[in-house]
Amino acid sequence: QLETINLPDTLTRIENGTFNDCPLTYTKLPTSLLYIGDSAFGGEYTSFIIPDGVTYIGDYAFSWSMELTEIEIPDSVTHIGAFAFADCSNLRNVKMSNNITYIGERAFENTPYLWLRTEDYIANDVLYAVYSDGTQSSYTVPDNIRSIAGGAFSGCKFTDIIIPDTVEEIGARAFKGCVIPLIALGPNITSIDDEAFKDCYIEAVFINNQYIMENFDDASSFGCVGENAQEILVHHELIPLEADDDYTRYESIVG
Repeated sequence: QLETINLPDTLTRIENGTFNDCPLTYTKLPTSLLYIGDSAFGGEYTSFIIPDGVTYIGDYAFSWSMELTEIEIPDSVTHIGAFAFADCSNLRNVKMSNNITYIGERAFENTPYLWLRTEDYIANDVLYAVYSDGTQSSYTVPDNIRSIAGGAFSGCKFTDIIIPDTVEEIGARAFKGCVIPLIALGPNITSIDDEAFKDCYIEAVFINNQYIMENFDDASSFGCVGENAQEILVHHELIPLEADDDYTRYESIVG
C-alpha cells in the first residue's frame, strides 16, 4: 500500500480525487503548488502542512481524514470548499489563513475544531461559523455582516436570532436544525440558497423584499424552509399574524 509520496517541485495542481483512496501517512507538497482539488486526499495523516502559495482547497479535499489532528492553512489560501475538512473527527488545531474570501458550507462539520471554538468565525463581512456553548437562547448577527455562509448556524439551539439589514445572502442549510419560531429578514436580501431553513421549527418568516411567496408550497419549491414550517409571510408592509395575541413583539424586529 502507498503510504508516503514525494511530489515534483514543478507541480502546481493536485486534481480531483488524486489520492482519495490512498492510505497515505506522509506527503511532502511542493512550494510550487497552487491548487488542491475536490476529494484530493483521504489518508491517515496526523498533521498536514499546506505550502504557502496554495490559493484553492476544493470540496471534500480532506474529509474523513480520521487521524488528522492539526493542519496549517497559509495566508495564500482564499478558498476552502464545502465539507473540505468535514468528519475529521480528531481535528482540533487549525492555523487559519487570514485572507479567506470563501468557505463552503459545513467545511469543518463534525470536528473538535468547531466544538472547541470560543468565538464566531467572521472574515470579509461573511459569518462562517457561529459560536454557541449551548446555554444562550438568543443571537444577534453583527451589523457589518453581508453574508451568512452555508451551515453557519447548523445545529445551534438559539430560539431568537436577529439579522441586520446589512445581510444580503444566506447560504445553503445556514440554519439547518435550529429551533427558531421566527425569522425576520431585512429589505436587502437578494438570495437564499437551498434548504437554508431545513428542519427548522419555524412558525413565521418575514421577508421585506425579493421573495414573493404566499404559502408553504411556494416556499418549499425554493428549498428555503424546512418541512416543519407552519406559515410564511412575505410583504412590503407589516401584516399581522392571525391568531397571534402578541403581534407587537414582531414590530421592532421586522421594522
